[in-house]
Amino acid sequence: MEVKLEAAKTFESRISHISALPNGIIRVEMKNDIQLTPEDLDENMKFYKEILGNKESGLFLLVFAREGSSSKEAREKFASPERAAIKKAEALVISTMSHRIESNFYKNFFDPKHPVRLFDTEEKATKWLLSFEDESKQGNYETSIAYIKHIEDDILRIEVKQNVEINEQGLKENLAIYQKTIPNGGYLISIFSEFNTASPDAKPAFESPNRTGLKKGEAFVVSGLSNRIELEYYIKKTKQMYPTEVFEDEVSALNWIREIRE
Repeated sequence: MEVKLEAAKTFESRISHISALPNGIIRVEMKNDIQLTPEDLDENMKFYKEILGNKESGLFLLVFAREGSSSKEAREKFASPERAAIKKAEALVISTMSHRIESNFYKNFFDPKHPVRLFDTEEKATKWLLSFEDESKQGNYETSIAYIKHIEDDILRIEVKQNVEINEQGLKENLAIYQKTIPNGGYLISIFSEFNTASPDAKPAFESPNRTGLKKGEAFVVSGLSNRIELEYYIKKTKQMYPTEVFEDEVSALNWIREIRE
């Protein structure tokens, strides 16, 4: 059973009901059978900024109506940098296949820089959004492919999840955390399990300038010969851009990072 929280502040636009929830989430419930226009998004944006006040960004929960449509211009505006800049994370609650197709198009084509995930219930979406508040207070984060910990001012520890396939979307989620935690660049310790694999779209994402530009050095901790061989393929280009080394244990990796940082 989902628990409905009473909103601290509410607004109504032509297309939606907007609520500032006590837990810090901005909940946007779309009205049914509405055709979305760029002007509608501008109206909503004014309400978002009023709710955020002096805060740069917030957690957004978007609940789709069962019926509705949007113009090409509206879809492009929805993904604009101005709108993305106010979103720390965004959960999309969908109930139809058309919603899923359109939401995946938004994620894959427009490439939002903040974490975006699809859910079938508000309860799951809320739990995921609140994890950003809880984790960021402790310097801990989670993406679809990894656990990330801010262990020192400019050092991040990335532990790839067991049995996960590393893909472009997961690397983008990781990058969003890097950009927030080490905006001026830093050092990474990436830890792989024996059973990790990578999809074909992972290598271009791994080599993207936005990603490589943040790295002052990266240590990899790997187990298994096959992982080491595959890793050498992935770092062939990037190790020419910044110091890179492969280790069998985490302690040695961290010591190496501290040496090259001095």
